[in-house]
Amino acid sequence: MLNINLTKTLQSVVAATVLLGTSVSAQANVPSTSDVMNAIEQNIAAQSQEMLATAKREFMLSVQTQLAESMFEFEVADNEQAATTDQVAKVED
Repeated sequence: MLNINLTKTLQSVVAATVLLGTSVSAQANVPSTSDVMNAIEQNIAAQSQEMLATAKREFMLSVQTQLAESMFEFEVADNEQAATTDQVAKVED
């Protein structure tokens, strides 16, 4: 997942660079380096936020899944113990 987001970020940066390069060749005024850097910085910041939100969502789903599995295993073990206790009680009677 991290590779996908990194690839998206790099593609966005390349696309922004190509677009800025195209606009430079089409116009007489050259955008300043700071404008280009600001555009790249904003793009990377947006991609980073998206990546962190995705990582958080995946982490929460993983924790919830592990918790559900643990609760299920506990329930099964509890039911098995109750069944064994019932069987021992019937034998003793």
